Amino acid sequence: MASSAYDVIVSGAGPAGSTCAFFLSKAGRSVLLLDRARFPRDKICADNKSWICTALVKEMGLWSAFHELPKQEIHAMLFSTPGGHQLRVPLETARIKRHGPHYNVRRKLFDNLLFLAAKKQKTVTTHQRFSVHGVLKKDGRVVGVKGTDSKGRQRQFFASVVVGADGSQSPVARTAGIEPVVAERHATNARAYFEGVQCDPHCVELHYLPGVNPGYFWIFPVDNGVSNVGVGLPTTYVRAHHLDPRKMLLELMQLPQFKDRFKKAKRVSDIGVWGVTVGSSKRKPVSGAGFVLVGDAANAAVTFAGEGVGPAMRSGKIAAESIHAALADGDVSAKSLRRYDDALWRVIGPENKAMATLEFFIKNPAVFDFAVKKGAKNPRVARIASKIGSDYRHAAQLWDPATILAILMG
Repeated sequence: MASSAYDVIVSGAGPAGSTCAFFLSKAGRSVLLLDRARFPRDKICADNKSWICTALVKEMGLWSAFHELPKQEIHAMLFSTPGGHQLRVPLETARIKRHGPHYNVRRKLFDNLLFLAAKKQKTVTTHQRFSVHGVLKKDGRVVGVKGTDSKGRQRQFFASVVVGADGSQSPVARTAGIEPVVAERHATNARAYFEGVQCDPHCVELHYLPGVNPGYFWIFPVDNGVSNVGVGLPTTYVRAHHLDPRKMLLELMQLPQFKDRFKKAKRVSDIGVWGVTVGSSKRKPVSGAGFVLVGDAANAAVTFAGEGVGPAMRSGKIAAESIHAALADGDVSAKSLRRYDDALWRVIGPENKAMATLEFFIKNPAVFDFAVKKGAKNPRVARIASKIGSDYRHAAQLWDPATILAILMG
């Protein structure tokens, strides 16, 4: 393996990229961390931080700094069906006692926390406002990246391994030979911040509405009386019906069940739109000769739960461990780096397959309505729903005969 300027180049300094750079540095690897923006920068997102996320924040030694950020504790989730039935799900009390609640924190603040943590590491070099256009290859292996710096100059950087942490449209993935967008799994989302929304500040809301399902309309309290309000739905549906996500968001707020709650609300941000490919029960490659993909570039976001930050950070850590092992072996071939694919799939595979069960319910409104209407009255169903909030694999229990019987019996 030829020598390179850096052990690893990480393209994208969001949660996945900064986490990956952080753990690579802790392992003694030299890292070049690139991002097209200058931090702190906003990122359109629902802002939820689950236990997957907070566990890694603690492991990175950032818990005290995290607690200084403006945020909102979350203790429950509220779901509503196209037929108007609701299920309020408290997070597991025992788990809250051990690990604390979930939190909603603005991405502008949280991502900056992770970026600064990575930047402070001795073996990490950062270049902000550098746009990566694609990878460089030699003899079929990725050996670096090319792009444009803040002064408009074309530049190239070389490394033994390149990490694509550059989002759902990942230039690294595309130029390395992997299409990051999976059309049938791609979602289009619109989000804005509002002051004065009437809501329970400790509860996130996901409303699966007619005309939106299998997507959802959300209300997530974030801090100081401000809520993150948004809508997400399949991109194929958006295009087929020529929808404007921004217009749809404002229209949903005026539905009878929400109108009074937004009566005194004031929008305090632009309405941003972004797209992401959510995870699937079908495995896809996330590495190759000289490169790996993490976060949204690897389709790490959890389907219909909407969580992206925690899974992105988790993929970044797993990638760092796999890359370190490959470098120690002196082998960054596609076969060697496939250890990352295997390690990641061992974690997300069971989650994605379990969440496919929940996806079935949501994609079938009549079944979804019936299950929530009946299940809301049954302690077993409530327990399973609560457990899903701490471990997505519990969604598989929705297919258990005992659970189906509980739903039928109400």
